[in-house]
Amino acid sequence: MPLATAGLAVAVMSMAQLVGQVITGFVGDRVDKRYLAAGCMFVQCTVLLMMATVSGFGLLVTAAVVHGLAWGLRGPAMTAMRTDYFGIASFGTIMGWSMGFVSLGLVFGPLLVTAIEGGHGDYPLAFIALAVVTAVGMIAFLVLRRPDPVRATDIPHVGTVGSGTCGRC
Repeated sequence: MPLATAGLAVAVMSMAQLVGQVITGFVGDRVDKRYLAAGCMFVQCTVLLMMATVSGFGLLVTAAVVHGLAWGLRGPAMTAMRTDYFGIASFGTIMGWSMGFVSLGLVFGPLLVTAIEGGHGDYPLAFIALAVVTAVGMIAFLVLRRPDPVRATDIPHVGTVGSGTCGRC
């Protein structure tokens, strides 16, 4: 594929991702975020398998739009899930660890694709490998269970306002 075509696909995907992020604001509070994220991963997995088996400019643009929308929907849903699951007090720590793993994927993903492709210009196996990794992520979202809610009485400093026992009151 010519470099200009690949550049167009990335631009189209980025615009679709932006649209997906806006849509998440409407969808994310109305559906279970686990199923939203898993559904997006399923769509992304399907797009990767399509890219492995079919070629052509029309497919490339369609894949860029669909993948971008799914990526845009999933990203904000995952951020909201971090708060739902770990609370606002732990958000920075959880976000830091999560972004560390995301960064590992951004570094090793292209290296994996390059290693699988082997310099032959044959990407189907690489797309299939990425689809398998994506499917594992989808399954992880499906088996994820919401933790028990934290009660105010479980937090040491709540209920002691004015007593001076927690050191912050």
